[in-house]
Amino acid sequence: MLEQSALQVTPNGLKVDGSAVVQPVSYGNAGTATVAPVPAAATTTLLLAANPNRKAVIIFNDAATPLYVKFGDGVSGSDFSVKLQGQTYYEVPQPVYNGDLTGVWDGTPPTGFARVTEIS
Repeated sequence: MLEQSALQVTPNGLKVDGSAVVQPVSYGNAGTATVAPVPAAATTTLLLAANPNRKAVIIFNDAATPLYVKFGDGVSGSDFSVKLQGQTYYEVPQPVYNGDLTGVWDGTPPTGFARVTEIS
């Protein structure tokens, strides 16, 4: 039997215990889902504040123009984590990033919203 200290979790959320058997990691259940509409803007906008209890995030860009999302501050059209075309969504991968998420839209003036769902 392997000791608990021999377990490792890989970046893609798989548990490796040295037995040549890879097992999925459970991140537990969540009790709260909060949906917030964030108006489109051509300047850096806070989409979601840091939350150490975050379990998942879904962002839907209901604007017609692309939304650039960054894990952290200082998002721009050339410095971003994810580019969401209009009418598309993105699920933040596990293990979920729990810092600030910022965004900025293409277009002058951009119209629409980011529909941000945080599960904690």
